[in-house]
This record gives sequence, structure tokens and C-alpha cells, in this order.
Amino acid sequence: MEPFHLGSDGLLRLAAWEKRWPGLAVGMTTRDLGNMAFRPDERVHDVTERREKLAERLGFSFAGFTFAQQVHGTGVQVVDGSQRGRGMRDAGHAIPETDGLSTGLKETVLSLFFADCVPIYFFAPNRGVIALAHAGWRGSTQNMAARMLEHFRKVWLIQPDGVWVAIGPSIGGCCYQVDAPVVDAVQRVLPDGTEEVCCPQGEGKWLLDLKALNRRLLVRAGVPPSHISVSQYCTACRTDLFYSYRKEGPKAGRMLAWIGQKEGDGR
Repeated sequence: MEPFHLGSDGLLRLAAWEKRWPGLAVGMTTRDLGNMAFRPDERVHDVTERREKLAERLGFSFAGFTFAQQVHGTGVQVVDGSQRGRGMRDAGHAIPETDGLSTGLKETVLSLFFADCVPIYFFAPNRGVIALAHAGWRGSTQNMAARMLEHFRKVWLIQPDGVWVAIGPSIGGCCYQVDAPVVDAVQRVLPDGTEEVCCPQGEGKWLLDLKALNRRLLVRAGVPPSHISVSQYCTACRTDLFYSYRKEGPKAGRMLAWIGQKEGDGR
């Protein structure tokens, strides 16, 4: 069953989490709201206005939206009071060289951009800690999933079995064709399961299922399978709904994935 539900407002929401844990807001924008990342071919004002509209739809103050300068790496940053709100109106002020954010602050919305890469949402309900990670093939094969869980251990003193994880819409194994160097990287990070996430197509090409790869890495790192939800949406198949770098190239816009907690939710 698809865990992300599309609302009449054009937003995909992780309904099961939001129902189970009132005050938690988790999801991703679609093309309905437009491109959410600052780009040279768009006015900053227009993008900021879309972000403000998202904040309004979610019922959060825009001042709490926090962004990172994503570099396809595995850097993780704690968002405290001094980091909260960085990058909301100015890409240059976003948290630098970071592809993962975590926080225990309420009214703080962790925000990252996607156009085929895998969004991974983390929540530790017993501690009220949330996190969001960006994992393309580089981040996935560098095991961003396990690195975030290690961050939970070291910084928040939370073990993997206390963390719930959702893998959001991204390019699927149906559409993501890769070559030997990428498969070699998969082999290094998942030597015992490469054939289960890489399907050979001949002539030095494979189809790679990034969502399946990250799910296996999460389970191997100690997250109970029952704590993991995986979206079936493929961003390349559904360009009516999503932006896709693989299908549209450099002109592709970006969706915004978010996770935040409101005050007064009882935790």
C-alpha cells in the first residue's frame, strides 16, 4: 500500500505517521506548487513565495523552515536555535555541504530538495527527534542511511530500533539505468545483495532500485523492517506529478521534502 497520500492541495503526505503521531507533519510537494529551489532562471521572490505558500498550507511559520546546500554527500547537521530558518530566503545562507538534517526542536521544518534522488525521513517518537536525508546514487552507496542512524546514536543517544523511517518518492528501479561504476559502488556497500537491487540489461547497463537499496541498508543497520515504509511512486514515470532530472535534464525543477513537529502535540 502506498504510504504517501496525495491531497487536493497538491501535497503528498505521509498519512500513517501524521495520524499516529499528532503534531507531526511529513511529506513532499509536487509540480502543483511549482519549483521550490532557487535557480538562475527564476526570480528569488517567486520561489520564496511558493515556499511561504507551503508553510501556510502546513500551518507552520515560514521562519522555522530550514534548508541545506546539498552536495550529494553524507554530511549531517543538527539544527539548533542558531541554525533554524537558514536558507529560507537565500540559498547562500543555507547550511553548507549538508545532505542530512536532524532536530528535536518544535516548529522547525527540515527541508531538502529532490528531482529523482531518494528522500529518507526519520522519526524517534519516544524522544521527539526528526531527521531528513537526501540520497542519490552517491549518497546511497556511501550509506547515508546508516550514517544518519549513527548520528542518532552519537548525538541523540537513540538506537536504530527506536527509529521509524520512510523512504519517499524517487526514481524507481523501472527507470533508473546505470553503468558499471555505479554497480561497483553498490557492490561495495551491499556485497551480499547487489543482485537483488540491480537488474542487468545487457551492454554494460543495469536498472538500479535505489529505494530497495536503502531499505536493505536500513535493516542491516538495525531498523526493524516493521518500522520502514517505502513509497511506490517513481518520479520518472510520473512527470505529471513530479520533476525528474533523468527525464527532463537540467531544466527540471525541484520538489521540497519536509518533516516538522508542532508545539502542543503531547510529547
